Amino acid sequence: MPCPETCSMFLPLSRGRAATRAVLCAVPTLLLGAATFVVYGRLQFFHTAISNRIVDYAVGVAALPLPVLGIVCVLRAARHFLGVVWLSPLGIQADDESLKLHLGPFGNVSYPARELDIRYPFELSGDFDDGGFEQFLPEEEQMARLLPRMTHPRAKLPINRTILRFALGEEAQIAALMRPAIEQWQKRYSTGESLPSPPSALSERERGDGDLADSRV
Repeated sequence: MPCPETCSMFLPLSRGRAATRAVLCAVPTLLLGAATFVVYGRLQFFHTAISNRIVDYAVGVAALPLPVLGIVCVLRAARHFLGVVWLSPLGIQADDESLKLHLGPFGNVSYPARELDIRYPFELSGDFDDGGFEQFLPEEEQMARLLPRMTHPRAKLPINRTILRFALGEEAQIAALMRPAIEQWQKRYSTGESLPSPPSALSERERGDGDLADSRV
């Protein structure tokens, strides 16, 4: 579908998925909390007739991973729960100039569209770790069903992974909704060698692969 002059879309955050993750994090929190209570509840940290405290302190130090892991799980569960009850709209917003991630307790970040590196798996055929088995799918199917890999110098992980983790819907649905904005970014900011090309321009993209490989060395 051709993209209009101005593209703007918003993908809401999946609050149901956030609730599921909150529950999954809460279960080990309860188990670790119970284990911590049982272990530390039986220790005697003061000198008594039946304890010289050395063994109790040794057990207490050895069992420290229990409360530490419990605290980590509590924090993760709390962040996901906040994502469920967050009052303001959460999700991914894309327009002509930028890609914005409004993730509430997980942070808000904005990436200028001109700085995004957008590539489909068939464009990563020289790098199996990045392309994965999806690179063997037909190019048309990749562009129709998959969200391209999107990277930015400030992003620790590929942005598409973050989108798929938090956004509501399956990958094919998300890809279809974001395609107009992606095509607009490609039309405005692409240099041509690292972005999908129509069949008539395939030879030009192949000629650009050499320059792209040199730029990534």
